[in-house]
Amino acid sequence: GSGAGICVNAATDYGFDAMGIEPSERAVKLSKKTYSVNVSCDLLRADDDLPRDFGILTLWDVIEHVSDPEELVKNCAMHLAEGGCLVLETPDEGAFIRTVIRRLSTLSRMLDLRGNMYYRAHRYYFTTTAMRKLLERCGFEEVKFYKERTMYEKALLMAQMFRGTAGLKLVTLKSVFWLLKRLPFSENKMVVVARKATS
Repeated sequence: GSGAGICVNAATDYGFDAMGIEPSERAVKLSKKTYSVNVSCDLLRADDDLPRDFGILTLWDVIEHVSDPEELVKNCAMHLAEGGCLVLETPDEGAFIRTVIRRLSTLSRMLDLRGNMYYRAHRYYFTTTAMRKLLERCGFEEVKFYKERTMYEKALLMAQMFRGTAGLKLVTLKSVFWLLKRLPFSENKMVVVARKATS
């Protein structure tokens, strides 16, 4: 799910031999046009022709969208070299801010902000406990978790690239994101690093 190629481009700039894997033809065209990066219009599958020796695989805001997260994680393990790392980011269902929003929604419709945290395109939400169990079941070890706020700069960049957001709407988005970044306890995402177990 390399999307518009932002991560692939950053990895290339840092000296990695990087490639993206993205099922959307539109996103593949956009990433090649914007960054001239190596992107394959495909999905990780058991029967694909993609390399089986990646050192690092990343899933930025991908796992919550797929119909079978366990199959995706198993396919990631299959495409990693022994000792390779999977790095993923996804909403943290156990985050304090999410708990507050869920509780507020039970008090009044006026306080129901769940639409700002839960999206129709998201099929799954994970706590760190559930994520650890999933990764270990799929052959990963040394699972480490880090907290993060939504990457607002990425959201702004995506809005501009895909939808051409500009003017007053862009100023409003920047103002809202500026405020959200300064709220205490607003980490709502988990970043997970896990190593493929060696045999």
